[in-house]
Amino acid sequence: TYLEEKKFFYKSGMSKEQRPVLYFIARNCEGIDNDDDHENAMYLVLKTMQSVFTKPYEFVFDATMFKEEHGLQLSHFTKFYKFLPDGAKKNLARLIIYNPNSYIKDTFSRSIQTKIISRKNAKKIVFATSLKELSAYIDDKNYALPEDSYSFEKEEQTTISPAWVVHSHHNLKEAVIKLSNTKLCVVSKKDTIFGLTAKLVDYVDISRISNVKIESHQNDSSLEQVVVEYDISSKMALKTEMNKQLLMNIKASVTRQQNEKNLASVTSDTTDQNTMRQEDIPGSVLNMCFLNLESKFPKTRNEAYNLLAALAEQFDFPMILLEADNMCVPHNTGEI
Repeated sequence: TYLEEKKFFYKSGMSKEQRPVLYFIARNCEGIDNDDDHENAMYLVLKTMQSVFTKPYEFVFDATMFKEEHGLQLSHFTKFYKFLPDGAKKNLARLIIYNPNSYIKDTFSRSIQTKIISRKNAKKIVFATSLKELSAYIDDKNYALPEDSYSFEKEEQTTISPAWVVHSHHNLKEAVIKLSNTKLCVVSKKDTIFGLTAKLVDYVDISRISNVKIESHQNDSSLEQVVVEYDISSKMALKTEMNKQLLMNIKASVTRQQNEKNLASVTSDTTDQNTMRQEDIPGSVLNMCFLNLESKFPKTRNEAYNLLAALAEQFDFPMILLEADNMCVPHNTGEI
């Protein structure tokens, strides 16, 4: 079905403790917009869980690149928890949150902590921000995350550390900045989410960066920061001991991405230009064929016929013409 094809929720493999594992890919919920879709999505989740939750199981919440545009709201989580059978709540052995980010912290953390997560449940939550960390709970051969959840780890990267994320009121949080040809990644080393200590992983697609600049902090003119503006109105403020180097690296990645996009566009246009259609045939070529079919010289009539036959075959004319070397093409024929 449409919802199953989105692969936002599925069961796959076993954990190291030989417990079945469920995966929820938050960003794949994008496009599940209306109430009927939400109801059907919840039914699909509960139906998938039904074969699992009578015994201990594990749950992977993949938050990689999850943000507002993907459509999930607090009401969806609270409603799901309300309909979740008691056995499913009791038998959840471990909740693994993969790549938690600032959006989850700012939008859901406090409310979910208050409404859903008890002290007992909190003990079941663990965090993983890499495949290496995930392998503490699920063997490498058994994890079933989408490739784009961990592909960044395999890209060639520039790492800048020490670094800090600059929040309002001159609040700095230590971080590691990683930059590849496709993404800017900021890993906050120590933050709090759901009342627990965790690293936060925020990704910004290079293609979505609209501006990057160095400016002074509004509350402290002596504090220089690298401000990255992206999407429509989002921004991120970073500080390193090499602000100018970070600025140059990000600008280089943005330029490289734009050049690749432009090259791909030119290549596509060239391909389209090389794909001839019937309407692309110059009228002069067809005119030359028909005029020369009335030539008084048999060889000229024959060449004109063969050219027309070649055009008919190449461009799927609604007629059948066969090329031939020794065909006699009559003079002033009205059948061709």
